Order: sequence, then C-alpha cells, then structure tokens
Amino acid sequence: MNKACLRLPIVAKPLVAKSHELSLAYDVSSLQKLVPPLVLLEFINHGGVLFKVYVVGEAIKVVRHFSLPDVSKRQLSNNFGVYNFPRVSCPAASADEADLDPSVAGSPPGPLLERLARELRRRLGLRLFNLYTIQEHGTQDSYYVIDINCFPDMPHSYVYP
Repeated sequence: MNKACLRLPIVAKPLVAKSHELSLAYDVSSLQKLVPPLVLLEFINHGGVLFKVYVVGEAIKVVRHFSLPDVSKRQLSNNFGVYNFPRVSCPAASADEADLDPSVAGSPPGPLLERLARELRRRLGLRLFNLYTIQEHGTQDSYYVIDINCFPDMPHSYVYP
C-alpha cells in the first residue's frame, strides 16, 4: 500500500470469485483480515454512483449503477475495521431511473468516453469490453477508471478461441 502511495480508506475487490463483493478497509491493520488475491483501490468519494461503459467496436453505451456510499471526514476518524458490501454494481443496482443528486446524475462526457475507448482499443487490442468509471464527487471533470473487463458479464476464467 505504501509503495503504491494509496491512502485510506481502501476498497478491496476479490480478483476472481465474487468480484462484485467489495470491502472497505478504514485502517491498515484491518487489511490483514482480507483474503487475497485482491485488487486494492484508494477510495474516492463519488456520490454513490458509478458508470458502466460498454464498448462494442465504435459504439459506446453507458449505464449508471449504484455504488459504495461517500465517506465523510467524521466517518474516517471514527471507523475502524472492514465493511463488506455485497453485490455492488450488479444488474439489479441500476440507477438509470433513480432520482439522483444532479452533481452525479449525468454521464461522463461523450468526447471523454470516445477518447478513452479509442485508447483502450489501441493499447489492449480489444473491440468488445466494458469498464467502470466514477466521477470524483464535487468535481466536474475528475473521472477515474476503476475496472476493465474484456468480455462484459462473462466469467473471467472462460477461455476464448
């Protein structure tokens, strides 16, 4: 965590099985309670919404999903341990019809997604993939890619010809 310059709290995501079940670790000692292999991400307040972006060739489709709730400074100073969040961003977590805070209700700008998709197609050699992105709460143009899947909603262990 120190080598990667990650700050607390940390989101821990299982690398394979149950990859939609996230944990939020508030202190370094609680990280020892998590079972590897894991992907660790620095938590960023993002209004409790993430954007699932499907890319098929040149086509891009965005679907909003509910995500982990924001963490206040008070919560950071008063919470310890690991909190588990089952089934984050599963299909039932769609936020497309929800009455959301206007600061998180929109989608990432089309030109940004087009540039991102073009660069990922070039670097990864993929034409069919999805990614998850969040917008840092309180900003207008700070987006983070938090996950990329080479074949959307397919098991990671499946071997393609």
